Amino acid sequence: MNSLTAETFLSRIVTADTKHRDPPTDYKRAAVAMILAETAAGGDLGSLSALFIKRSAYEKDPWSGHMAFPGGGVDPTDATPLAAAIREAEEEVGLALSSGDLVGAVPEIRASARGQMMNLQVYPFVFLKAGEVTLKPNEEVASTVWVPMDLILDESRHGRFVNHYTDKSVEMSCIEYQGYRIWGMTYRMIQNLIHLVAG
Repeated sequence: MNSLTAETFLSRIVTADTKHRDPPTDYKRAAVAMILAETAAGGDLGSLSALFIKRSAYEKDPWSGHMAFPGGGVDPTDATPLAAAIREAEEEVGLALSSGDLVGAVPEIRASARGQMMNLQVYPFVFLKAGEVTLKPNEEVASTVWVPMDLILDESRHGRFVNHYTDKSVEMSCIEYQGYRIWGMTYRMIQNLIHLVAG
């Protein structure tokens, strides 16, 4: 996978032309923005990085303190899940995205929290932001980090850890970077991205 250039990686997302499926009628919907930027020169995968946020601690948030992509629920005022992803990115990290920044979509997932599946379908969208990117996180975001795509796409460099739930302990895959641990639902989206670009 690391032999891919940044250009080929992006073109594979475009040509995959992923079509999101509608959720069951009793499901809610959410959307996230996988925001990419060129953070180094060279044109290889390591020249691209993806933005992750660490969610602020909040007792009622099932993903309190977790690493995530900017995103949230699809509101009645959002015309589409894509519109929700764009709105949430601006609200959470102060980044104005447009349809012109859109690269493509990654297959949807069913959300999970605290070891339980939820009646919530999440739609990931990939964006490429050109030029210098300035972030203005709101109170929902504790911190942000840019993670190189060569690490994200190389499963041989991913780790494992034991997650302790109230009633069980589960060994899970994760990405460790600069003291951050990306796992769970966000990691499942990354796996879908890996499968998408691997063909």
